Amino acid sequence: LVQRTLDSVHGVDVNPFAIAIARFRLLLAAMRACGIERLADAPAFRLNLVCGDSLLHAPLAAGGKKYTAGQQELDFALASDPADSDECDHAYRSENLPELKRLLRGGQYHAVVANPPYIIVRDATLNRAYRQRYRTCAGKYSLSVPFLERIFRLAVGGGYTGQITSNSFMKREFGKKLIEVFFPCVDLTHVIDTAGAYIPGHGTPTVILFGRYRPPMASTLRTVMGIRGEPATPEVPARGLVWSAIIAQLDQPGSQSEFVSVGDSPREMFHKHPWSIGGGGAAELKEQLEEGRSQVLLDVADTAIGLVTLEDDAFAATRADWLRRGITSDEHARFVEGDRVRDWEINDPPTALFPHDWKSRKPKLSEAGQRLLWPLKTNLSNRLWFRKTQVERGLTWYEYGMLSGPVTSTPLSIAYGEIATHNHFVLDRGGSVFNRTAPVIKLPHNASEDDHLALVGLLNSSTGCFWMKQVCHNKGSTVDQHGARQRTAPFEDFFAFNGTKLQQFPLPADRPLLTARLLDNLATRARDFQPASIASRGAPTRAALATAQSA
Repeated sequence: LVQRTLDSVHGVDVNPFAIAIARFRLLLAAMRACGIERLADAPAFRLNLVCGDSLLHAPLAAGGKKYTAGQQELDFALASDPADSDECDHAYRSENLPELKRLLRGGQYHAVVANPPYIIVRDATLNRAYRQRYRTCAGKYSLSVPFLERIFRLAVGGGYTGQITSNSFMKREFGKKLIEVFFPCVDLTHVIDTAGAYIPGHGTPTVILFGRYRPPMASTLRTVMGIRGEPATPEVPARGLVWSAIIAQLDQPGSQSEFVSVGDSPREMFHKHPWSIGGGGAAELKEQLEEGRSQVLLDVADTAIGLVTLEDDAFAATRADWLRRGITSDEHARFVEGDRVRDWEINDPPTALFPHDWKSRKPKLSEAGQRLLWPLKTNLSNRLWFRKTQVERGLTWYEYGMLSGPVTSTPLSIAYGEIATHNHFVLDRGGSVFNRTAPVIKLPHNASEDDHLALVGLLNSSTGCFWMKQVCHNKGSTVDQHGARQRTAPFEDFFAFNGTKLQQFPLPADRPLLTARLLDNLATRARDFQPASIASRGAPTRAALATAQSA
């Protein structure tokens, strides 16, 4: 009976050590079930555990069966026999290719579970191989995306699937194809937000997805939506407050606790990217904000990356450094980085050498500037942008790798920190260049300063912060000594406020101009009282510093 049980359990992992540990633990479980206490007394159990790449040893996503989902017939790539397709015929030394082909044959398992790595593929050849096999791979995808498709391929018709995975696909652009093309094909049954749960060894927010390999059946699916994370590190992770709330409430739709709320949500909600699964009414409030909008940000402004130097250290220094080296002020610009855009102000940015003409954006650098950069000429010439060097792209060796035209077309720009715990937007009045970590929003040429400030007020509002956190990816926060994500301080959660999401920011008819103007003025005054500002006006004295601190 134990051997028959072992015959029904199969596992594949790319890490040979993981397979070795799994073999040992499964062997101990089999011995315990048999009442055997000595390894010497154990029979020759057969274990179906193999080291290998579950994604690579799969047929190409060319053919497949078709299923009807609603009115639309969607192509669903499931090969009944990988041998009939162009699959991978090579194997690494640690892999057993015949066994891999046997275990990874599609459509043979009644239950498939996975906990895939939460990373993107850096190897170009491997990346290309995955894209050929999984249609859901798009952009800079996380491995959670092809694994979702893979586990459904392995299941029999009506088979069960389950996966705990990074939740990055829910809001980042690479997940759009998975959500809007793949999920409408299959019967997704549960979406469980585990981002607030304490999981030793995990530093990434997660979600659990359950489904069945068949067309969608019910019009709703069970959702467990997070409200609050684990308040402290539990002594026993399995008894953490968030985990306990999920287990207790999973079969109680309509229930709500301090940590999660559970309901049966319309399936159509999960066929549209991005997902917003905040509990306690968060998803409903987001919808209300969007329904009450008069415009979206894209209707009135453009978002853009200002520049990419591809070698920041070569171009950034202090203003005094550049002047001492003979670089005049007309070749300087404030170099704005995302982590310096905070609290309505750009805090003490470095000064960049600007090797371009401000109007035409063509390369322009004085003899003194070229002489200064000359020792770095080889490195600057070989800067890569989409696998081409600066020279191969036809650019001058000393100019920036990329300079956005709209950003320098008008002096007024709204800069923001792309990676931050909260929304930080600042009106810049000119003379600055913006690093890729500090994208900008540009209004039309005829927009006034008040128009910019009114928009900054909306973007910096607490309501704006709420909406952005519903649609933008939560990259996580600090981790404890066990490598687990700590949710004791939600203010430490870092979000990726990318331009694509911000373009859909809902704009109400009214703008908070007076409040925005006041806060902008206060931020400017506060900057004048900073120690660096005091020192720039002369040698600081105790009295001057004390007066500034009080102010």
